[in-house]
Amino acid sequence: MKKILPITILLILLFSVAFYSNNSNQNNNQIVKTQDVQVAPQLRATDISQELEKSHYIRNTLPSFCEHYVTPVEDVSLWANEKKVLIKEMYLQFEKNNIERMVIDHISELSGIGFFRGRVLNRNRKSSNGLPDVAAKDAGMMSESENKLFQSLVESEQWDELLAAYQQNKLSPTDYSFTFRGVLSPISFILKKNAELQGQDIVLRLISSGVKPTFVDLMTATELALPVNFVALLYNASGLDVTRTYFDLGFYSSLSVVATKALAPELLEYWLSLDSPATPDLFSKSALDLLPVPENEQEKAKYTEMFIILMNHNIRPNNLGTVGKLRSWLPEPLIANYQTIFTQLNEKSISDVQKEFVHSKIIELYQIVLSGRLKDEGTDSIENKCFLKAGRKLIKTIFKKKHRTAISKSAIRVSPDKKARELVASFDRDSLTTNEIIEQLSERDDLVAKLAMQQLMLAEMQKKIEMVEDESKQELSQQQNETINEAIASAGNNNWEVTQEIIDNMEDTKESEKLDLQLMLAISSNQDWSIIRSLLEAGAVLPEGYVFMLARLNNPELAERLIPYGLDIHLVDSNGYNAIYHSTINNAQEMLIFLLDNHVDINVIPRGMDALDHALSMLRYRQKFIGVIEVLVKRGMKIVKSHRERVEEYKNSSPDTYQLIATRVPQLINSVSE
Repeated sequence: MKKILPITILLILLFSVAFYSNNSNQNNNQIVKTQDVQVAPQLRATDISQELEKSHYIRNTLPSFCEHYVTPVEDVSLWANEKKVLIKEMYLQFEKNNIERMVIDHISELSGIGFFRGRVLNRNRKSSNGLPDVAAKDAGMMSESENKLFQSLVESEQWDELLAAYQQNKLSPTDYSFTFRGVLSPISFILKKNAELQGQDIVLRLISSGVKPTFVDLMTATELALPVNFVALLYNASGLDVTRTYFDLGFYSSLSVVATKALAPELLEYWLSLDSPATPDLFSKSALDLLPVPENEQEKAKYTEMFIILMNHNIRPNNLGTVGKLRSWLPEPLIANYQTIFTQLNEKSISDVQKEFVHSKIIELYQIVLSGRLKDEGTDSIENKCFLKAGRKLIKTIFKKKHRTAISKSAIRVSPDKKARELVASFDRDSLTTNEIIEQLSERDDLVAKLAMQQLMLAEMQKKIEMVEDESKQELSQQQNETINEAIASAGNNNWEVTQEIIDNMEDTKESEKLDLQLMLAISSNQDWSIIRSLLEAGAVLPEGYVFMLARLNNPELAERLIPYGLDIHLVDSNGYNAIYHSTINNAQEMLIFLLDNHVDINVIPRGMDALDHALSMLRYRQKFIGVIEVLVKRGMKIVKSHRERVEEYKNSSPDTYQLIATRVPQLINSVSE
């Protein structure tokens, strides 16, 4: 009976070591098994939801039995460009038919296009006039002579002459000025030059002369945190719809979000009162997610004021890490008063009807890219076990940054994973043990060496699992194994009383072992604290390594309660991994923040890939990992060679991922160029 707990802990360790490598293979097998079942097409359009949701983070490889499902093409670049045109037409049709943005994001994310690239496809850009997307339809760009006149008058502060130029139609009130730094409307240009009272006064005089404030001006005044009465004058003179959202570096933003970033409580309240959305993008941060952790009492007072404003407008977070972040600094009375709001995440889900539409459009997308590439015509349907996988692979191929019609072997970019396999194979396995190879590789901090160590440790860990399982089979009877499986299933269904009864009735099992098994199942199935505490007080013992399970469960509250009962949150396993790592690979932001707040070492050096290595490697397949990456970098994780190499590799292999990193964690981009 004692073997059930070591197996559980070892499985958790295997999951941590193998997360990057095994995640792909495991999901491939699941997809094949599901697709081997022949189901009517009209049902599969609904039932493929689970497979599509898996497919957006598995590797872009075909199983061996699907290799001949599609045929090669001579000119990949020409083929890809033709398919891009067809896909672009489909996305523009979404815009024409006013399909909801969230539905389009789901199509993009689940199909393999990626929500970021899908948003770019869905934008019917104006002709290349250089104007911001939020510019009015009648807006234009100043001519070179007009631009020179406008800027010279502003630079020399000849305000009367500037007003006269507008009144005499030497300058158009709807035209934008341009500099090497970008394009700005006249009012924004003046405010950025002089945001003080003089600049505000000049802007009001311009408005009285017929220059109408633009949406860019509302954004600029909010960014500069100008007085709310002045911003209100701009808004009233503009006649604009401030409930709108706008596209900004791949994400959608709003005036409420701008006010939050500017740390301007009065403006935040003002824009929220006018229904400017505080959550313009469910794939990014809400205004609540943007609230930083205060560093002094003055900041705490301001951020608390903003928090209360957001709570009064029922604004919820998009990211789980925000909950732990807020709890780390908010006063207890506020936490108690508002926890029903700020602990509930915004839902990204769509209705069942919308899901059917999403699935049908993904099938259409895959049929578009497979058209002309099928070895056997008529096999482009969801009844074929290769359809989803091949469709996704071709989508990825189409949107690669560069295509070449003829590529020599020397020009082929070899993936870091393949280089790692080659590195492992280069060692003499007859004369060197696995540990000796790992010791040699541990002297390096490059990505290939870390991946090679990871592969070696995975193989060793699998051997340990098999060994423990074999020993367990010898020690436990078939009846005991069946009883344990029954207890695990019961706990998973939240039938705790039945679970306890099953374990209590186990024969040939010591009472202490029954208690330990009940404790493990109570924790893993997230039972009430009173149950867990009663088991501990009855003598159940926390085995070493339970902090890793809690990291996987993302349960910092339980971790805090278990510390007095012997939970070691600082534990480092035999491979050098601690709970920071386990929280990261499970995308457990709340647990990660809890550990960091309790001074768990963020820079422990493992044998193999560290927490940031794993998060970066998973970002290509699951973009929500950007949250834990932000936390790690912000909280002081050292950026080393392997991190820089992974980011640099994404520049060519996954431009969307690289852009996401550039937008959300620019420190990693800057470190590459250093």
